[in-house]
Amino acid sequence: MVNRVANFGTDLSLSVSVDGSEVANLVEGQNYDGYLSPGKHVISAVVSPNREDSHPGNATITVKQGETYSFTAVWQGEDLALVKN
Repeated sequence: MVNRVANFGTDLSLSVSVDGSEVANLVEGQNYDGYLSPGKHVISAVVSPNREDSHPGNATITVKQGETYSFTAVWQGEDLALVKN
């Protein structure tokens, strides 16, 4: 699951990708909840529109069957970060 932090911005969307493929485009109040097969995956989050040329937030995880993984997209200065909950 990927959530947007409360102060993310009302006029911004969050594009979430898994292994290089976009899986969600989140606006205020939305989150992404999806299934990942066991193994190594890269989750990325990019802000849109990217007016400040912000760097994406990335997280590499090794998924184990039956486990749940949750991240929140937060601002770290002008860049995004995915923080594990």
